[in-house]
Amino acid sequence: MLKLTEEIRAICSRPYGTLYSGTTSEVFLKIKKITANRLFACVGDVVSYNSLKNGLKPNIFVIDGKIKRERADSKFLNELYEMSKDYKEIKTRNVPGHITEDLVISLHDILIKTFRIDVEKYRIFVEGEEDLSVIPLAIFMPENSIIIYGQPDKGVVLINLKRDVKLEIYNLTRKMIPVNDNGSKILELFEGVLRGWKYI
Repeated sequence: MLKLTEEIRAICSRPYGTLYSGTTSEVFLKIKKITANRLFACVGDVVSYNSLKNGLKPNIFVIDGKIKRERADSKFLNELYEMSKDYKEIKTRNVPGHITEDLVISLHDILIKTFRIDVEKYRIFVEGEEDLSVIPLAIFMPENSIIIYGQPDKGVVLINLKRDVKLEIYNLTRKMIPVNDNGSKILELFEGVLRGWKYI
């Protein structure tokens, strides 16, 4: 797996994209216009819930059953699951402050290798912490896709995956610490995908 450095942690604590603030309905009305007819992913329980509640249907969303590190209540989770009952669920694991091979392979299979997100929609449940799934999503999703995630007490961050943004995020991963052989394999996989698209 890959471990965050303090430098990367500081970068990740700031909005990495465009921050939208205001009422929930105002924010998601703006996001709905931007994401129309584009591949679209959500990361986080609240932002995924609010997307679905406001009529957006992300192709893939990633949750961990927590809100601000505390377990979400059953009523919230039941409603989230009811709104996404047509989604295929995949469970994976990720250690807080790290990107694990388990998480990376799960997202790689959905976005690159095995499944087709133009046919199925996917709910990814992470045992551990889902925050850093933004990074492999940004590398594996096609150019011009959209990722949104929540910035606690501030609003919703939208990342438009232009070529330069994808490369910036890839370069961040090269500053992370490979914890074991799997960490090196993750970096090789990221590089291989971007090389295949002739990005690097």
